[in-house]
Amino acid sequence: MCAMKTLFRGSIVCAVVLGLTVSSLADKMPGSLAKAYLTIRKSIASRNFPNFSNMFDESFVLVNPAGQSVTRGDFMSMIKPLFETSDSAQARENTHEVLISGNYAEVRFTLDVVLQSKQGTTRVHEEGSDFWVKKDGRWKLYRTVETKFDVSGPN
Repeated sequence: MCAMKTLFRGSIVCAVVLGLTVSSLADKMPGSLAKAYLTIRKSIASRNFPNFSNMFDESFVLVNPAGQSVTRGDFMSMIKPLFETSDSAQARENTHEVLISGNYAEVRFTLDVVLQSKQGTTRVHEEGSDFWVKKDGRWKLYRTVETKFDVSGPN
């Protein structure tokens, strides 16, 4: 149960991170990849879950710092309630590196997020990498690897 709670919290934060930190990423990456992050952000802001889930490759996996993996299906099942219950979020993100090789990209980041909900305030610190693949001219997120993940709250 504790492992699942950890995976769940990490997955929710991952989605919020992807959606709310695009502005700082956009300056450091090619337009088409920045547009992919922008699409995710707009999907979260408009609570458009179908558009959000379409940005993730069928092979998507989230890996937490303990090495536990969450499949795309499980990730989407855990994230969908976020579209229905989140009130607001603020994020401060630092992109350390954007590496692109052909149809593959890695975006290394450090992130701090503050989430507001009816349950209170949750603070998150995350470090990791997003991995993207370009298929049929579109970037799809296929892996997120967290190297550090700390949560406090809600309080």
